Amino acid sequence: MNIWFHSAIAGMSLVAMVAVAAAGVAVYEGAPDTPLAKTDFLPLTTPSSEPSRYATVEARDDGRSTLSRFTVPATTTN
Repeated sequence: MNIWFHSAIAGMSLVAMVAVAAAGVAVYEGAPDTPLAKTDFLPLTTPSSEPSRYATVEARDDGRSTLSRFTVPATTTN
């Protein structure tokens, strides 16, 4: 009984180790070949006839910061 119990624990540990390794390989396979440079990934537009400007809003979460760029139409006054 003692050998059977320890063999079952060792077998489950081996199966869990293989499953974690397979999951790690799957994540690694989906990664890009080279890391991306830290640049502005927000979309750039070509200048148009109507002047507009952008407002950038930052949302912070635990360990993550998300930037969103919104178009703010220019207002004219007389």
